Amino acid sequence: MLPVEVLGDVRVRTQQHVAVRLNDANALAVAVISASVESVELLEYAFDGTVRRDALEARAQLALTAHEFGALFGARGDGQASAFCAYPSKKLAALDASPTGVAMRQRLEGALVCTLVEAAPASIWQKHPGVRLAAAVALHRDEDATAALSAVLGGLVAADSRRVEDLKTALEDAGVDLIFVSEAVSALGECAIV
Repeated sequence: MLPVEVLGDVRVRTQQHVAVRLNDANALAVAVISASVESVELLEYAFDGTVRRDALEARAQLALTAHEFGALFGARGDGQASAFCAYPSKKLAALDASPTGVAMRQRLEGALVCTLVEAAPASIWQKHPGVRLAAAVALHRDEDATAALSAVLGGLVAADSRRVEDLKTALEDAGVDLIFVSEAVSALGECAIV
């Protein structure tokens, strides 16, 4: 599935289930958040009024699948980052450099010890703030988080799987950082429609 097809599908789903017409960045944000852990709290934080009400009622229909997530934010077959993750966004860079972004990066690096030794994942991880934020968002998915994370990095070394699951559990147990996740989703959504 091509990214443009995913964005088209997301647009159609939001038009069917949300009474207010959303721009593509907000429609994508609704879809990503609807597939997240604590999606109710994230939707309530990120949106208001009709959009919030309609999105809460249709979360299951609006949720971005792991396959769609991978099509948008997954590394390309040649080992390069997704165009959306590689987009030079000041918003992505600022969020990645924020104290919360740095802490999330360190936690992910602690879980991805073996994966980030591999040349291709290490290269895109170091070069692109969007890859690091997409990895954080992938980890906050309610289902298929490991598959989404693997897509973003272009693969995941099996030895890291247990550490990734432990990190996901720790994040869920501590409660989702609504502000950080919401801002990361918003920044990635803006890059996806440029």
